Amino acid sequence: MRSVIVFILLLPMFFYFAYQPLMDQLNEARGMLLETEVHVALEQAKIKGYFTEADLENIQNTVAQHLGYPPSWVYVQGTTTPQTRGSLITLSISVPTKLTFLHLTPDSNTITLSRSATAMSEALQ
Repeated sequence: MRSVIVFILLLPMFFYFAYQPLMDQLNEARGMLLETEVHVALEQAKIKGYFTEADLENIQNTVAQHLGYPPSWVYVQGTTTPQTRGSLITLSISVPTKLTFLHLTPDSNTITLSRSATAMSEALQ
């Protein structure tokens, strides 16, 4: 009987450590999605030399749809003023992640996944 009680008490810790690699892989997959979206969007914006507000909103909605988040959770910031050839264009995407084991940790235990990159404009203005 004593070993059964010890087993039951140690079982949540075992599940927690078994669940942690899965949480890490999920965060890595989300980060790779953000990185891919940043690079694809920058390649398209290099031709124009900037991001329009519609472009940024489209990126925000695309990331939110792929991650299953509401669009208000996705923060997108990019260069909105036209840049001439050789000037830098930047794009940054951030999303919160709340992966917890059985929701035992407080809401303050969230991290933000962020990806950003810069590219040179190719616009001839």
